[in-house]
Amino acid sequence: MVPVITYGMQLWWHSNLKNVKWHMAESANVQAKAARWIIGGFRTTLTGALNALAGLPPIKGRSRHLMNKAALRVHKLLDKEFPNRIKFCLLHPLKSKKKEFENWYEKTFVPKLHSLMWGFERKKVIYIVFTDGSAKKTVQTDKPTRYRSSSSYLVLKQSLENNRHVKYATLASRKTTSYDAEVMALAAGIKNAIRAGGTNLRKLHIFTDNQTALRDIVKPGCYSGQMFTLSMIKDLRRFLCKSLEHSITLHWCPAHVGVPQNKFID
Repeated sequence: MVPVITYGMQLWWHSNLKNVKWHMAESANVQAKAARWIIGGFRTTLTGALNALAGLPPIKGRSRHLMNKAALRVHKLLDKEFPNRIKFCLLHPLKSKKKEFENWYEKTFVPKLHSLMWGFERKKVIYIVFTDGSAKKTVQTDKPTRYRSSSSYLVLKQSLENNRHVKYATLASRKTTSYDAEVMALAAGIKNAIRAGGTNLRKLHIFTDNQTALRDIVKPGCYSGQMFTLSMIKDLRRFLCKSLEHSITLHWCPAHVGVPQNKFID
């Protein structure tokens, strides 16, 4: 019933358009009748009570949710839009399988990172971004609970010289989750790397220890750190649209295993 009422509502629903209130009132009446049939309520029963007993969300809130999902679909970074220019390097053995993980780390991850750091491709500027975020809850007797979170990023330039450092910063905030701190670090690191690279930047490699945050860069959803994810997508789309030579690669970086860059920002 609800999908039938809200079908195609993304084309006409907006809080500032004319006759939207009338359409919403009609939709609410239809949903109230359906809820009355479901629970066998009286005609004089309040609409809010009917929806609550029938387990139906208010039609206005449902419409806003559908509009948000439609907007997120538009903001996705699709592979069809940028073919072969958005790459993922997230496959790795589990840490519980110690021998396989150590073999992958020594023979795959370390050589790949070393080639990125010390490589040189003429005039093509390549930046490597390392990010990390964490949240901590401190509980003390006779004192209010304190929430601390920090987000750090490190921007490096691919070069044969030792001076590869471009920018480093740490952002602090209060009450937030560890995931939000990771997303904040990614958003700040990507924005500053693109800004520092300017017109010469061609490739961007991003390393972090949170795979979910990396996947959400191309497929955003409805969650608390949505604002920072949309900011990242906006910056990356602008970067990719400038030239066909521009590309981004998302890498998973193992934490607490001795990676110098990850240890520096942790």
